[in-house]
Amino acid sequence: ALAKAKRQANTYMEDITRRIGDKYAQKYPDKAEEYYRKALEAKGKRLGLEDIRTFNLLGLALRKQGKWLEAIEEYRKAQQISPRDENIYYNMAMAFAEGKDFEKAYKSLLKVLNINPDFYRQDATLAYNLGIIFARVDALAQAKTFLEHAVEVNPGLQGAQRLLDSLPS
Repeated sequence: ALAKAKRQANTYMEDITRRIGDKYAQKYPDKAEEYYRKALEAKGKRLGLEDIRTFNLLGLALRKQGKWLEAIEEYRKAQQISPRDENIYYNMAMAFAEGKDFEKAYKSLLKVLNINPDFYRQDATLAYNLGIIFARVDALAQAKTFLEHAVEVNPGLQGAQRLLDSLPS
């Protein structure tokens, strides 16, 4: 009974700590990082699929601080729990892109598309981001597909249109 009560208390603490991190996330990513780490630490060795969201939020908080390498480390921990989560690979790709390692970003996005070939169709910004990275590694036909979709879904996405116009025909 005591062991069960301790697990329930830890789960409650993890939930409260993560919610505090959520409150800080927009304006104070350093504080959000602190609380997301505490939330994961509260789980100890009992990390599971329900913690993937916290790993992603921690990675985003780290990236907002320019700590893209640390974000990648956290995404890799999340991959150990959920190796086929396309969002983890996407966020990892964005972290690599922030670090100007477009080749690794590209490889992460290939994994995203292997898991879910229609991933980019969810949102114009996702498609635009894929288009940028694919263009950076000269995968121009695929970049064009992503950018065309981005512009189709959101014609006001001027960056996507400019990049599309700059690609060779």
